[in-house]
Amino acid sequence: MYITDIYGKRVRNYANGCVEDPRIFYVGNELYVTVACRAFPPGPYWLSSQQPPVQTRFEYVPDWIFAGEGSDPFIQSARANDTVSVLYKLNLAKLKEGEYEDAFGYVGPLTEGHISDNRDVFLFPEKMRIAGKWQYVMLHRPMNVLPFAGGEQAGKPSIYLAAAESFADFASPAAVHRLLASPLFDWEENRVGASWPPVALGNQEWLVAYHGKKNVQFGYTQSFMILREQENDFPVIIHRCSERLMYAERDWEMPEDYPTPCLFTTGGIVMGEDLIMSYGAADQKAGIAWVHFAELLEYIRTFDENGILL
Repeated sequence: MYITDIYGKRVRNYANGCVEDPRIFYVGNELYVTVACRAFPPGPYWLSSQQPPVQTRFEYVPDWIFAGEGSDPFIQSARANDTVSVLYKLNLAKLKEGEYEDAFGYVGPLTEGHISDNRDVFLFPEKMRIAGKWQYVMLHRPMNVLPFAGGEQAGKPSIYLAAAESFADFASPAAVHRLLASPLFDWEENRVGASWPPVALGNQEWLVAYHGKKNVQFGYTQSFMILREQENDFPVIIHRCSERLMYAERDWEMPEDYPTPCLFTTGGIVMGEDLIMSYGAADQKAGIAWVHFAELLEYIRTFDENGILL
């Protein structure tokens, strides 16, 4: 239940039970990885979506975690076995050499599991000036939005921005949160979340890939939005594509073990004229998709910040 972090401290290990949804990105000149973690293994929790549902989330949560006083935030999130997003520092040289135990350095949690299950978390590569201070800026998607600013307005799992002066401050009251995007379109009825780290477009603009889920049968759709930085404030959406641009449609992309079609992009890089994206298909297979980058941006810019065709 403990691990030594990159600062040499023995700390609680939020990644003790599982590691899911890795996203790799630069912050400055350093590589980092975010992962969605739980204190204890959740088992095949996706079976809760089938009919009849099968619940395995608490199957491996030990009885001793419920003993004693429960005010400790780590104990609270461990008892719920909720997702906490954890930050690792990536040593690429050691990874290339196959020194896997030393390639990933534990930094700490970026979200507060006792407040909400939270994933789809990654940082912008550059600090932004917000409220008079140069701060790190993070995208995240809390399952329970009510504790966050604008949560009553959003009502459903939504994309949030968070600003903090240090990594450790993100999982604390020191972080400031701002609602970025909540479900607007039919294919987003259940939730929206960012899919992979933002891509700089120049002129203080950023491409953000994001996903929406309608329901168990309809599944997940991938689309895009463009953000623009603001003077001394959080970035805002200036274009949001309201159309379903990517979704499971080929036979091999369809699920086998659970009913939800799920095409989920997990990374994107610009090479030459193309944006090349990796994606998961129903959590069982992996695919690669590519699109002419300039044409994609031109199309996204035909929609305003609310997804209305200009």
